[in-house]
Amino acid sequence: MHAQIYQALPDVELVAIVDVDTKSAKHKLESLGINVRIYAKLDELIAGIDVKVIDICCPTGQHVELATQAAAAGKHIF
Repeated sequence: MHAQIYQALPDVELVAIVDVDTKSAKHKLESLGINVRIYAKLDELIAGIDVKVIDICCPTGQHVELATQAAAAGKHIF
């Protein structure tokens, strides 16, 4: 749902997502007509491309770890 919303915003460019199940993520994104890079881990995304904002959409128990990782990389967090 977040990917669809970001795609619709005029001043936002969705460039990648992170999903441990990259095959499922690719299938879902393709069905929505969204073509972006897909990473299996957040650290791979951070090392792979320059992004300004990271939107954390995962189970609550994973928020602290991922937010800490994103903050340490100097990223804005949503």
